[in-house]
Amino acid sequence: MNPILKLLIEGGHLTPAQLAQVAGLSEAEVDRQLDQLKKDRILLGWRPVLDLSRETVSAVRAVIEVRITPERGGGFDRIAERLSRFDEVESCFLMSGGYDLLIFVNGPSLQKLAGFVSEKLATLEGVVSTSTHFILRSYKEGGFLMGVPAGETGRLKVSP
Repeated sequence: MNPILKLLIEGGHLTPAQLAQVAGLSEAEVDRQLDQLKKDRILLGWRPVLDLSRETVSAVRAVIEVRITPERGGGFDRIAERLSRFDEVESCFLMSGGYDLLIFVNGPSLQKLAGFVSEKLATLEGVVSTSTHFILRSYKEGGFLMGVPAGETGRLKVSP
């Protein structure tokens, strides 16, 4: 595996200079490899993990299970791509089990997200049904524990 990609997966918060030092490469070589990873669409972007419960920002998140009828010649891909283009959609996954797609959505209010589901999502051709689950609180996000003071994120203490 590309050593820069491996470091990004294991320690994505490192700067190019830190990546160069850890990988034993020059900073210019790290920059070249990062540019190539972007060009090859392997590195799609950087994203911080935010604990918005500590901010006054009011944002609503939901997880929506979507059952669809696959299209002839396009299967699930065309509908999933169409859904993924909505600004409200953060992530979209093809799933096994009782529904076909799982999408994560964001909006400024419960009403706006409900409107998205009823006016945009449910009315798309091929969408059979939806089941919306609003996220009330996040305990762990992107591998980070939420609401835990710094320094207290270590392993769980186990007693015999």
